[in-house]
Amino acid sequence: MILTDQLKFRFVQSPDIWVVNLDFFRTLIESINIAQKYVYLTAYVINYHPNRHSHPSTKIIDSLILAAQRNLDVRIILDSPKKNSPNYRTNNYSVLKLRKHNISIKTPPYPMTQHSKIWLIDPGLTAISSHNITDSSLRNPFEFACLHTSPLLHQKLLDFYRHLFKNICKNYQVP
Repeated sequence: MILTDQLKFRFVQSPDIWVVNLDFFRTLIESINIAQKYVYLTAYVINYHPNRHSHPSTKIIDSLILAAQRNLDVRIILDSPKKNSPNYRTNNYSVLKLRKHNISIKTPPYPMTQHSKIWLIDPGLTAISSHNITDSSLRNPFEFACLHTSPLLHQKLLDFYRHLFKNICKNYQVP
């Protein structure tokens, strides 16, 4: 616990850029809760625990579901792991849960891997992160995110995301 306390930081570099580590999931939830039009993200692993609503990853997924219920456009580009991968069941289970709430989920074409972790949240928060949406990642003091409110960076990544989602990615297939 001492190591975790020593590594927790929120270092402000400028008014529109900051770095967070252990506060990342709270920052995401707050941002999702005030989003007005969309929440777009890329992820390698998403882990939902149906009976553990206090867990960070479940709180994030619940926030995405609430955003979709508020009629926000919620989209995810997620890795589609091979059948023998440890993430296979985790991602598939989470996809089924999210799809029940009309959240669009796509994956890169085979054999590409989707490993980036980017969040684009209206009205202009961009997060580039090392965090998967798993409890172990969100609690790991060695994971961090760079958060940015630059309109130019946000728009460039938004254009790129929409291009990938529309033209490159395919619907996530759950067997």
